[in-house]
Amino acid sequence: MPIRTPALDLKQIAKQLPDPLRRVLWSLHHRMFRWGLHATAALLNFREQTFPSAANQDHDLRLPVPPPLLRYRVGEDMSVSRFLKVGQISSENLTRLFKQAGSPLSTSRKVLDFGCGCGRTLRWVMTAYPDVAFTGSDVDREAIEWNSANLAGARFTTNGEWPRLAFSDSEFDGVYAISVFTHLDREHQIAWSEELARIISPGGVLVLTVHGLALAGATATSPVESVLCRRTRKLQGIHPDWYQTAYNAESFTVEILRRYFSTVKYAKEGFGYQDAVLCRK
Repeated sequence: MPIRTPALDLKQIAKQLPDPLRRVLWSLHHRMFRWGLHATAALLNFREQTFPSAANQDHDLRLPVPPPLLRYRVGEDMSVSRFLKVGQISSENLTRLFKQAGSPLSTSRKVLDFGCGCGRTLRWVMTAYPDVAFTGSDVDREAIEWNSANLAGARFTTNGEWPRLAFSDSEFDGVYAISVFTHLDREHQIAWSEELARIISPGGVLVLTVHGLALAGATATSPVESVLCRRTRKLQGIHPDWYQTAYNAESFTVEILRRYFSTVKYAKEGFGYQDAVLCRK
């Protein structure tokens, strides 16, 4: 006899309730989820701080690992193993994509990780390419403070929800934004496309990832539907209020970026399940 999960039971119950009660139910559910998340993070952090050798015995750590809640913010997962593995795979994908764009990371001068979080990808590329001047920028001030204290060899700065970044025009010859536009609505994506183009030098490269509309099981029938956004209150207080999951029509992504870049190449599932976009200024 199949066993139904509690989450499925809750959905079935919610369907039977009038809207006001349904909202109350989900609000209570999300509050309990966040309480449990913070409690788990606190216990795991205590273990990792008290018994660091036991917590990291299966990992060859060249650099410190951020605390559990910071790890969760970048991947909704507190596992050290998966944090490291995803970062390693991301760095390998970046190496491949920058090479495909005609600007290998090995020959780059200054590169920005836009939306670096707690350095899940940056820790790998800065180790692989020590001669490149890497910078990380993110809205998560706590993550940036942790990076600054623990990831020597790169510089870090916070940015706001909207442009402008604290960088000069044409300051970087390479910029990447991994799983950033996947959480921005249409207006934010347009604004940040222009801003990232501003700080990239002529001939420089931008690599970013997006969710394709197909991933959401949708198609665009009008310009308004070219970016589909889905929100949840489950992670209220953990992510900013404007944070969401966004799915882009390929035509929208290419059209916006072609305003600022001479070439734009779109690769479906070019970055795992996410689509990759390679732009040269």
